[in-house]
Amino acid sequence: MIDNALFDWDGTLVDSSEGILENLRYAIDSVGYPVPDEKTLRTFIGPSLVWAFTCVLGMDESTATQAISNYVYGYSNKGGYKKFKLFGGVEDLIKTLYLSGVKVSIVSAKPTAQLRMVVQESGLMQYVDKVVGPDGEGKKDSDKSELIKRAISGKNVVMVGDSTYDITSAKKAEVTSVAVTYGFGFTKNSETYADYTVDSVQDLKRILLKEL
Repeated sequence: MIDNALFDWDGTLVDSSEGILENLRYAIDSVGYPVPDEKTLRTFIGPSLVWAFTCVLGMDESTATQAISNYVYGYSNKGGYKKFKLFGGVEDLIKTLYLSGVKVSIVSAKPTAQLRMVVQESGLMQYVDKVVGPDGEGKKDSDKSELIKRAISGKNVVMVGDSTYDITSAKKAEVTSVAVTYGFGFTKNSETYADYTVDSVQDLKRILLKEL
């Protein structure tokens, strides 16, 4: 049985799209760039905003830095972080893992200060052993495989996420990977290349508690 379960946050445990999309629109518009359509904006949920703003939108480093600063301010100070909801069954899953002796960690590209804020707001903090994120957006410590390594506190470890970013990082960190298709990244028709793929929180609970 696993003794350490690592979870991505956005799109894996919570639907945080409302707050994130709202602040993305604000941040992009604030630096004079046209706001892309929602489908494009949704691809920005999960990866680093530095990548989204520079590689996808073509901002230079200075402009991207200002946009990220505006995003962080709006998200943290205008209530954006409160605009999320746990996916159905997530609280029961995390509590059951905790009561079963499994150490639970949250691992995200979201800066640690913001991540702690939202995990606390969700009510899950009481069941969580570690909350691991980079010091800030675009910092050198934002490589997710390195974040996963920092979050590990067991020998039989699994990383759960909703995107290619999560799964490739898990493989790089040499831990078992589980892809979920109900979030922002993968769909039921995706080739995830994960060790396991599940379509619901209920299936995820079964895999983590009975099959691994």
